[in-house]
This record gives sequence, structure tokens and C-alpha cells, in this order.
Amino acid sequence: MTPPIPNLSEVFGPSQDDLPGLVDGSTALFGVPTALLDGGMGTTLEDDFDQMITDSPLWSASLAQNDPALLGRLHEAFLRAGSQVISTSTYQASFETYERAGYSEGDAIAFMRASVKIADDVRRMDRGYVNSRSSAITATFDTPSISSSARQRPDPKLCLSLGPYGAMLPYAQEFDAIYPPPFGPCPFDPRSTTVQTNSFILHPPRTAEKDTTSTPSSSIPSEELASHLALTDFHMRRLRVFAEDERTWSRIDLVAFETTPLLREAKAIREAVARLQSEMDDRSGGSWAMKPWYISFVFPGGHSPEERWVGGPKYDIPTIIETVFLASAETSSASSAWATSTNMPYGVGVNCTEPKYLPKLIKEMSETLRSLDLKRSCGASLPWLVVYPNGGTQYDVIHKTWVDQSSSPADKWAYEVLEAIGTGITSGGIFSSKGEGDARPPEEAESRVPWAGILIGGCCKAGPAHIAALANRLYPGKGTPLRDREERMSQRYGPNYLLRLAHPVDARSISESLAG
Repeated sequence: MTPPIPNLSEVFGPSQDDLPGLVDGSTALFGVPTALLDGGMGTTLEDDFDQMITDSPLWSASLAQNDPALLGRLHEAFLRAGSQVISTSTYQASFETYERAGYSEGDAIAFMRASVKIADDVRRMDRGYVNSRSSAITATFDTPSISSSARQRPDPKLCLSLGPYGAMLPYAQEFDAIYPPPFGPCPFDPRSTTVQTNSFILHPPRTAEKDTTSTPSSSIPSEELASHLALTDFHMRRLRVFAEDERTWSRIDLVAFETTPLLREAKAIREAVARLQSEMDDRSGGSWAMKPWYISFVFPGGHSPEERWVGGPKYDIPTIIETVFLASAETSSASSAWATSTNMPYGVGVNCTEPKYLPKLIKEMSETLRSLDLKRSCGASLPWLVVYPNGGTQYDVIHKTWVDQSSSPADKWAYEVLEAIGTGITSGGIFSSKGEGDARPPEEAESRVPWAGILIGGCCKAGPAHIAALANRLYPGKGTPLRDREERMSQRYGPNYLLRLAHPVDARSISESLAG
């Protein structure tokens, strides 16, 4: 039996039953801890800060070197909205994207680590820990003074955001997962009229006529094995940037492998984590530890983008969940370590997916976890459910624009997200038919919840207003309502106060402070 996996509750508090000391009014859904993530960084920069960044291969990652003060204000906007976990601006950050942007490998390492430091400075300032190293950033924030209640709470948590290999490609391939060799079978070509696929398997296996839930290891082409190794190396190389610097690693509370489109990439992530732990153990004499981490998947159109074979059906939720949590060494070159606790994620979920698809996806994930019974089968703690959908729009990878710019109003979106979680987990809503009341389910639903906790937030086109709407529904009547705080901010700075907070500043002193 494998050692139990530490629970994400250890990040937020000592008890699985509560998240003590989080941002005012920590709460629980279905009797399990619940914490609030932030929203989509790149789209918030465009929508609320008037920054056009989609033409850069780095997207929001470019701010670490171009405008760290603006990046700080972006984090601050989400903290003010109620986020208890803020993400680093490293989703598109990799050696590949920095090279395309004209930077050296040394620059890439420095800027990726700077992104972590900027987020850490802002979350510490939010607590009231303003020291000489963060004073330059503090001076650029034209914001109200920090409240006494904010000074009394612990730091918000910091999440290292890591996108899939597809996010590093010129035409964003998180949603179609058309990867070039050796990462995939073919590169994406917007001019091509032929079928482009993400599967190495040309024809359905013989067993597929009766069994559509698995792909026999004997049918896995050598190209797919090479893809697994290439993807493992990609994730390993980027993880080392953060893990090998003690100060950077100490600032990180958890790691997110986000918008994952492929099962073979999820397998590669698991192996990369196991290899990193082994590698760092050798260097540190066993004192280094991997941070709690999760994998979230993207489901464009409500289904996985990965084909079982060319033109065949897409992988289903049970297969995805089993791949994430159970031992599966069929593509692993380190099979002896494959089923250890070091490469089983602390959480799994859905991100950058339209909210309307959440009920079915969460329901199938919950049902699969109940059937697996991880605690009984391998001694593992229950995983956390991670849910942060987009604002209801779709990204056009060819024209690099958003289709249907009219996202749902923030409060309506928040209601739909929380209702989807309730429907998916318990097959029943968590609000009344009129959408009134707080986010508390019937007590009898608790015994059916296969999750240790829930992380909720937003992705693309979900900004601070969406996070504030989630917070108002999750924490009704606790402390100062976030809605009132937003009204006060609007009264002080005007209705477009986020734009006012984004006024240009001299970032030279900010950049110099990062070297400290």
C-alpha cells in the first residue's frame, strides 16, 4: 500500500473540516473546505487594464519584465475581489516562448522567478507586511489603506501556474492539442484542408469494437512513447527553474498544471513530478519536497479534445480520472516510481471550459472517484475538486480573438458556476429555484461527496468582478461584504477604477527591487 498523500487542507489549515484563518469568512460547501481562486490574468489585463497582450507569445508573463508594477496591480485587483489564492503570471512562460519573444535562456529563468516574487510581494503587502523590498511596489498602488482585519489574516496562498505544451505554440493549442513532433503526430497548420489529429493511432484497436474505454498497451506506437518522453522533459525543464532556487520555491504554496488537453501529457506531468522529487532528493539529501499540486483539464465543447484514434471517439471522464490517480506504467520509463505518492496529484478538475458543461463533467468525475475509492484502494487522501471555468466565451486561435465577447453578467455567472458544482456533485442544486440564499447544500449531501475540498475561481474572460460575485455568494454576511467594498472603490476611483489603478508608472525601481 502506498503512503497516504498529504491533503491540500495542509496548505490552507490543519483541519479537513475547516479552513481557519483564510480571507474573511472562510466557508465550506458540502461539508468540505472551500477556497477562492483568482480569474483569468491575460483577459483581465485586456478588459480592465486596457493592455493588448495576445500578440505576445508570453501573454501576461511579459509583464514581469515589461511592467512589474502593473502586474502587481493585477494581483491586487483579484485580492480585493476576494481571492484567497493568487496565481503567478507564468502560464505561458517557458524557454520556448521566451526564445520566440527574443530573450535568452538566462533572461527566461530570471523573469520566471521574478513573476513568483512579484506575486509574493503583493500578497504579503495585502497582509500588511510592507518592507524595504516591497516598498517600491507599495508606492505605485494608489489604493486605500490596509484594513485592520486584513492585517490579522494569514497571507493569501500563492499558486505557480503552469500551462501545457500547447500553450507555448504560436497557435494556442490547449483546446485542440495538435502538437508538432516529437510532442505530437503533426504540427497545426491553419491553411491545411486535411484532417489534423492529436492521436498517433491510425486505426481502432480490435478490442475497440467491444471496449471503447481503453487503449491496449500493445497498440501504442513508438511515436507516442517518444511523445511521452518529450512532454516529460518539457515539464521537467520548466519545473527546475522554480525548484532549483530555494527562495523562489519557498514562496510557492501549490502548483497548478492547467488547461491540460491530453492524457499522455497528464502521464508526462506525473512522471515529471516523480523525477523531480528523485532528482531534488539526491541534491538536497532528502530535505526537498514537492509542493501540493493539481492537474486541471480543458473540455472544449464539453468533451476531451484527445482522440482515441484518428477520427475516433474522445477519451471519457472515467479514463481521465483513472489515468490521473491510478498506477499506469504503460508509457512510463520509470514504472517502479509510477504509483508512488509523489506523483499522485492532490487535486483534479476543470478549467477554461464553458460553465454550461460543468454539471455533466463534475458529475462524471465525482461518480468515478466514488467507484475508485482511493482511500481504500491505495491509502490516498481524497483529492480536491478544482473548478475555474471561463466567462462563457471561446478563443479563436487563428485570428487570436474572443468569439462572443458578451460574457455572462458576473453575478449570473457566479450563480451558474456554484449551481453547476452542486448539480455535478449531488445531482441537485445548491440554491433555491429563485437563486436566493447562501451556498449551503442539504446536510444529507455531505456523505456523498468524494472530495476533500473545493477550489473555485475563473479562467479566461472571468475578471475581478466575477471573483467578487463568487465571494459574495460564498461568504454572505461574513465581515464586510465584498460588494460594499467594490462600491466604495467605485465611489473613490470612479466606475472604471481598475483602469485608474493601472495608470503608467516608472517601473525601474520596481525592477531593481526584484533583484533584492
